[in-house]
Order: sequence, then structure tokens, then C-alpha cells
Amino acid sequence: MKKSLLIAAGLTMMVTLAGCPSDPTPGQPTTPSATPSPGETSSPDPTPSTDPTVAPTANPTPVPTPQQPLATPTPPVNQGFSLVSAVAVESKEKPFSYDYTIVGTGFGTAADYSYFQIEDSSATIKVVDNGAIKSNVEVQNVVITPTEIKFRWVPPFGAPTDQNLIKVNYLLSGESQKVSSTVRLAVPGDGV
Repeated sequence: MKKSLLIAAGLTMMVTLAGCPSDPTPGQPTTPSATPSPGETSSPDPTPSTDPTVAPTANPTPVPTPQQPLATPTPPVNQGFSLVSAVAVESKEKPFSYDYTIVGTGFGTAADYSYFQIEDSSATIKVVDNGAIKSNVEVQNVVITPTEIKFRWVPPFGAPTDQNLIKVNYLLSGESQKVSSTVRLAVPGDGV
């Protein structure tokens, strides 16, 4: 019987020791028991609520949208000087030829250009080639100043037309090809 009392007392002590944590040693944290004590109940992991009345919470702070700066039109990369006006007047000295005057800024001189040509709608009039002014049957009297281009042109077909688009293609030494802005040609007496 003494043996059974000793076993019962040992079991009671083990249950007591397992259920009651001992005082922690100073400086060491307490760790919970891995096995539940007889008074504890374990509950299953909580599951997400599927209640339709519960809505997810929105962020109460509004997120500002970045303002895009207004786009400013930029000229094409190869945009050159701007033309102001262009006039072609039939020559009184030489029939079937037209004296052109094109006004703008920053034209420079003929020696500045590898080539310089005027486009009059579908026609191309080359007035400078390799830094030299052209003078032939079609193109004569070429003068290029910083603000004006003048030349006489004998069109191979017909005559220039009022409101044709005029622009200049050119290549300065050591630069890439550029194209001027366009301007409408005025031909006095055309279409009257």
C-alpha cells in the first residue's frame, strides 16, 4: 500500500508541476507549456467572416493624382528658320520667268551652306550647291542675305501658282539637314 501511495503522491506532484508554471529565473522569460493544462480548451483557428453586411474598409485618406503639365507644341527636331513671306512676280525683262523674294530671319550667306533649295509645292529650285550660288538656264540672279532670298526662276512647266506652299531645305556645314517653316506664295495677278 505504501507503494501505491507513493505513486499517487508522485502523480499528483507531476500534475501540479505541469499545471502550475514555476517562478521564472530572473532575466529569463517565461514560456508557456506546450501541452494544454486540464482547464484549457483549444479552439479552432478563426475563419474569415462571410457576412455580406461587412464591407472592406476604404482608405480614408485621398490619394492625390499628379497633375500633368500642359504640353507645349515643340517644333520638329530638324526645324530651321522661319519664313515670313514669299512673293513671285513675273519678270518684265525676261518673259516666262519669275522674280522670287522670300523674307525671313537668320538666312546667313550662300557660303554658309552645303546646299540650299526652295520647294515651291511640287517643284524644287536649287539655289546653292556646295557653297556656290547656282546660275544656269533655270535659276539666275541669286542673292542671299540674313533676312532675304532673291532669285529669278524660269519654271520648266507652266508658272508658279498663287497660294503654293513654299519652304526651304538646307544643309549648313557640319550640321544635319534642316527644313524651314512653310509660307504661302503670293503671285500677283494669278487667278484674277
